[in-house]
Amino acid sequence: MSKQLIPNRTNNRLGLIVGVLLLIFHILNPQVQADTLSKQHINDMLAQVNKIKSSNKTAAANIIALLQQQEKLTTLQQEELTYQHAYNLYLHGDRNQSVKLHQQLQSSTNIDNRIRANSTLLNLYLVERNYPLAAPLIDGLLEDIEKTKHFERKNSAYRVIAYYYNELDAFDLAIVFLNLIDPTHSSTRAQCYNKSFRVPSLLGLYGYSARKDIIDEAIAFCESVNENISAKLDKVLIAEYHLKAQRFLQAKQLLLDNLSAVEAINYPNLSFRMYTYLAKANYPLGEYTKAKLYAEKALQVPLQLKVTRATSDLYKVLSDLALKENNEQKALEYLTIYQQKLKANIYIDQQKDIAREQIKHTAYSKSRYKDKLANELNDSMTKNSQASKISNLYAENFAYNRMVFVIQIGIICLLGASLLYLRHLQLRSKDKSNYDPLTTLLNRIGFIDSAVSTVSLQRSNKAELAVLVVNIDNFRTFNQTIGTAQGDNLLIELSQLLSSFVDGSHHIGRTGADEFTLVFPNKNSATLKPVARAIQSQIASLSSRLNHSLKLANNPVTVSMAFSDSNLSDYSLKYFFTDTSKALMKVKALGGDHICCFDKTMAERNNYKVDENELKYIYE
Repeated sequence: MSKQLIPNRTNNRLGLIVGVLLLIFHILNPQVQADTLSKQHINDMLAQVNKIKSSNKTAAANIIALLQQQEKLTTLQQEELTYQHAYNLYLHGDRNQSVKLHQQLQSSTNIDNRIRANSTLLNLYLVERNYPLAAPLIDGLLEDIEKTKHFERKNSAYRVIAYYYNELDAFDLAIVFLNLIDPTHSSTRAQCYNKSFRVPSLLGLYGYSARKDIIDEAIAFCESVNENISAKLDKVLIAEYHLKAQRFLQAKQLLLDNLSAVEAINYPNLSFRMYTYLAKANYPLGEYTKAKLYAEKALQVPLQLKVTRATSDLYKVLSDLALKENNEQKALEYLTIYQQKLKANIYIDQQKDIAREQIKHTAYSKSRYKDKLANELNDSMTKNSQASKISNLYAENFAYNRMVFVIQIGIICLLGASLLYLRHLQLRSKDKSNYDPLTTLLNRIGFIDSAVSTVSLQRSNKAELAVLVVNIDNFRTFNQTIGTAQGDNLLIELSQLLSSFVDGSHHIGRTGADEFTLVFPNKNSATLKPVARAIQSQIASLSSRLNHSLKLANNPVTVSMAFSDSNLSDYSLKYFFTDTSKALMKVKALGGDHICCFDKTMAERNNYKVDENELKYIYE
């Protein structure tokens, strides 16, 4: 979430009182009516609008309306008024007109005004997750930043660019731009933002434990200067990080410690995330009543942004809670909404992927930034002992050996860049090899790697775990009858449908030509069975739609499903695979289109004993 658009709730009350008095004075005093305001009066009023623009948007709007009656404004005054008007319109909900006014300022001849307009537009687009419109603004900002001497504008631009890269998970680039900020020309509020913007970057690159001191210091500083929204946002971000790592107790405790403070702030988006994450943390801990309480509180929060990652999380928890209460109709309603939110999030992720491809034409492709980053690299190299020894060695005869020195530094930089690039290619190649190109799900190798970690984590936490295998009945016949193109489309649609039932893409994989495997942490056979029924119901709807479009009356799409849990399969992935295979064979023997839970009478374990470390190779 952007901290640029967070309302400033910590402005000095005296400033607010002065602003209101100034407005009344200008309205009532006949000597300063609309056509007689002096240049100094106008400048004072513009400065006051800027001071109270977030804390009292109504008073700011009244002063803006008075200033709009002036006919003899200078160009700078008119542009300042346009900016304040655009900002005020956005706070009042008129997003389209606000964007139009900011776009007018993009053509300003004043560099500082252009920087502010582009920075604000970039911020607005990021808040709305409009990455295709955000990306082109980076070039204009980078070009103007080099020309301005206005440190506040420059720092603000670097900060919003860092926010852009944080949104794209390009955390290393975000830190590069945060490092370019000059802290000596920053207000305490800006210093809080500078520190706070590092939190998602550090969490993404290193995790909380590795950078705990820096992250906690950033939060403490923001609290010390009464920037409580920024501080609480960062704490909620840490809780989100714990939830992703399935550290539910840590997430719950951190959220509860800050709940009363967040409710006192009364900032809707923050409250919504707080309640949603509390529901998400309580559910796997078996605190279903508390999970439902916080989920219902989250539903009551008025949101400006209807599609966020937290909204889909909320409806997933609500669906699971309804299943716990055996209210399958309500569970399906919530699940339908969850799938809609998930599709929107998938679209946003696709836009992020496009934006990531555009990164190459910004910072690293511009010569001025190459020089700046190269200088930073050289500075860091001279600080280590090896570079220091080299520098001392050549210092004695620097006049004679400067060319050799430059060449060696160049070789070191080239080797470093080459190693980084090769590592990037290696990771990228490994990442691609773990995914099925058709459905984009994990393939068999990638799924087993992920599932081994999940099983180990659940075993160490003494938490339940269930595995569900979904196999398409008569898929070969479907391909031969309808065609492989429609078969591929069926696999894609089925993969998207099944993905909506799991928490994260690492819990589902295409483990066979016509088979998918799903992992459900914190579920057992009893709680998984309603989920399997819901899947069966949705596949029936999918089959009905395909019957209508492809005329499959004699060849409906059905699936066979088999599942087991950690109580039956002993927290062992090898047993999960062999046990669900036996259960699946039983379903196939019955003609398919059934759901079967494994029981220990189905197979002799000794026939399937293998070394745990050899599992992935067996299933390859």
